[in-house]
Amino acid sequence: MPPRTAERQSYLLKASRRPISELLVFSRLRTQRVWRSWPSTSDSWLSVLVAYPGATRMAFGACCCSPSCHLGHEMIHNTAFATPWLNHGLSQVLGFFTFRGAMWLWCFHWAHHRFTNDPAKDPELSGGSVDLDDPTRSLAGYAAFLSGYPFGFERVPNMFRRAFGHCTDPWVVEKPAATKKYVQLEAAIYCLGYSFLGLVSLMFPVRVGLSLVLYWLLPHCLGAGHLRIYQFAEHRACTMGTHTDTNAWVCSRTTATWWLYRKLAWQMPYHVEHHAFPNVPFHKLPALHAMVKAQYSKEDKDIPSGCDPDGKNGYTGLHIEMFKRMLSNVSSARAAMAGKAA
Repeated sequence: MPPRTAERQSYLLKASRRPISELLVFSRLRTQRVWRSWPSTSDSWLSVLVAYPGATRMAFGACCCSPSCHLGHEMIHNTAFATPWLNHGLSQVLGFFTFRGAMWLWCFHWAHHRFTNDPAKDPELSGGSVDLDDPTRSLAGYAAFLSGYPFGFERVPNMFRRAFGHCTDPWVVEKPAATKKYVQLEAAIYCLGYSFLGLVSLMFPVRVGLSLVLYWLLPHCLGAGHLRIYQFAEHRACTMGTHTDTNAWVCSRTTATWWLYRKLAWQMPYHVEHHAFPNVPFHKLPALHAMVKAQYSKEDKDIPSGCDPDGKNGYTGLHIEMFKRMLSNVSSARAAMAGKAA
């Protein structure tokens, strides 16, 4: 066995028997030693990922969290797999790890499609959602919004309430009794799972608790930040109003991006097409976009958009524009405050 491998295994064996406080102190010292020797040992982040497999697993988990939400979205649309039970079964597994009950999310998402950008009825704009607030009003609000905070953890207390039959979500309350019972049972099973993991983590804080934090919860938080950056483009700064007065073409944004990113996002950057034809499988959205574009080209027109800016300049262009708006809003607010003070 190579000396470094033997040394690492010996360290892990000893670490598993140490109290968590001692382990965290040792971890800080070890991190400081790595950073002090950084110029002489490496010149890239890649070497850190190779030298420390735990960092590799954590980075991989963070990269998977955001695309996995797109996968979950496709499964509740029953378009991820041709076999229905795969969509239903795997959506529950994924829902557990992303803190979104699959049936609850189906109810939520169905209402979102029906009432897109209707402030009174779209659940993505509900009173308990940070999406209701305009993040461009302040620098702190903008940063907090794009960080992904509160990372979906706010759904867990509500899940426990649903498990005990106290469900007040309007997108669930209006559903048939069988659906509501399914949502309650789903929440109860998830809560039992979370409680079990919490208990085991308390019993084995290093072996289990720390691993869950590093390889599940922390990557989930990082992935939530990227997901918020992506979702910013779907409906933000698009036409809002009563659902009977709007449509998919003015409430949603198709955003230009790289081929690989569209693949990772399960073709959801074609968001106008997805909302206009929600039953079209994700893998056919590029062809649908080409058909729509060709039809408007025959009429010497661009695809209509109710979004400002539209998505032609991609995600970077969108965020640059929204960042400028945020700075302008902050400057105007300061000028107004100065005027009042004078």
